[in-house]
Amino acid sequence: VVDTPGWLSHSASPHHVSPELVRGLALCHPGPDAILLVLSTSRVFGQKEWRAMEAQLTLLQTPIWQRAMVL
Repeated sequence: VVDTPGWLSHSASPHHVSPELVRGLALCHPGPDAILLVLSTSRVFGQKEWRAMEAQLTLLQTPIWQRAMVL
C-alpha cells in the first residue's frame, strides 16, 4: 500500500501532488494492482474536482479505471 497526498486537500498544491503521485507509482513496480480513490461523503465533488482528479490520474499512464475502486 502506497499513500499519496489527497488531490482535494487544501494543504496539497498541484505542484506537490504530481511528484508525490509519480514517487508512489515508482514504489509499485511493475505497476499498481489497484488504485483506491477515497472520497468523503461530507464534501461536494463537482466537475472541477473531477477534472482535477482525472488530470492527476493521467500521470499513471495505465488503464486506471480498470484498476480503480472508489471508497
